[in-house]
Amino acid sequence: MAATLDDEPVEFYRPFEVDAGSILDIGKLSAAGVRSYLCIAGGLDVPKYMGSRSTFTLGQFGGHGGRALRLGDFLHICETEAHAATDLPVEQQPEFSHAWDIAVLYGPHGAPEFFTPSDIESFFEAEWEVHYNSARTGVRLIGPKPDWARSDGGEAGLHPSNIHDNAYAIGAIDFTGDMPVILGPDGPSLGGFVCPATIIECERWKMGQLKPGNKVRFRCVSREQAEDLRNRYEEGFSTLQLDFTLPQSRLPEPQDAILWDQGEGADRLVIRQAGDAYVLAEVGPMALDFKLRFHIHVLYEALKRETFVAIEDITPGI
Repeated sequence: MAATLDDEPVEFYRPFEVDAGSILDIGKLSAAGVRSYLCIAGGLDVPKYMGSRSTFTLGQFGGHGGRALRLGDFLHICETEAHAATDLPVEQQPEFSHAWDIAVLYGPHGAPEFFTPSDIESFFEAEWEVHYNSARTGVRLIGPKPDWARSDGGEAGLHPSNIHDNAYAIGAIDFTGDMPVILGPDGPSLGGFVCPATIIECERWKMGQLKPGNKVRFRCVSREQAEDLRNRYEEGFSTLQLDFTLPQSRLPEPQDAILWDQGEGADRLVIRQAGDAYVLAEVGPMALDFKLRFHIHVLYEALKRETFVAIEDITPGI
């Protein structure tokens, strides 16, 4: 998006000062990508909600009145000490494209429970197209339909993509019927569909730049590779020596989606991989059972009372 300050062009990835009364104008899309980011020293002086100053428009909370900005709104800037800012060299700038490779971890739902092995192979080999009906809630994708390992979802529903409502990770690729949807930051926290892969944390920024017609390939990485990528990104942002190179992709093994499986019947505990920031814990068989649901509720309440530094969020499912 071309930007001007008092009708003079402003370069991207370079700090600049704005005098009182000046007008910054950010224009329409002109190339790859779909969003531009404006960083303001000190940040915007709006109330914090759940530790954040961002706005969740669907929920109507956070930011400036929990809504999109309107003509005539005033935004105040937090006071901050003057500090040195630096340009980001061209070679360190991320590449924006109409074709994206995005690193994911396999799971939480895979083959042969829900998908056939050929479904998973096709999923990772396909070049998906971004659907026009996409937003921060979810990015819909156009591509091959799975054959499915099941004829239906049992008591969860008629379509084989149906399961009882379970917690979703941000960046999960959720099959709503035969169409995959990347669940964005404004997406649902619960739902009744299977997710064969989840975008790793340090690759989520690419979700925000996908626009209709773009092509997407999902690169399956291991947990070790995901951790290495995260460390590399964090170090790169602190030193401004960025490396966005992805490791060699691979096809997952069936057991890669399940981290732990112990016990039988109502005592069975399954821990599924849900990206590098979440796990999905399942108790008992996939059936509507009040005792199992109560078990989950008690576990949820117990975890809330504990002070695990590593746990930031817990969502109970059915």
